[in-house]
Amino acid sequence: MSKQLHIWMNEDYDETITICTLYETVLEILNQNELIHTTQPSVCTSSNLERGYRIFVHMLDGKCVEIKLGGENENTDREIRYGHNLEKLLMNNEFGFATINY
Repeated sequence: MSKQLHIWMNEDYDETITICTLYETVLEILNQNELIHTTQPSVCTSSNLERGYRIFVHMLDGKCVEIKLGGENENTDREIRYGHNLEKLLMNNEFGFATINY
């Protein structure tokens, strides 16, 4: 099984396995746990892709999208590069309906 990082933007997550604090999420990443579920979008980073994590984001509309480097991302024609701020792109709905802009 590949390492997976699931970021939940909606409320459909399993409370028994989903981490809700940044501190605990970072500890799980540093311990290289294979499967991490979190509500922390700030861990949506290129460095976590480099650590070998596949990043899946569970959007507000219930869709799940994988964020990858390169041009193979759903919902965007943008080629994602290592230098991009993935959290910022996520929070600006670049990959799908992740947040409500107000």
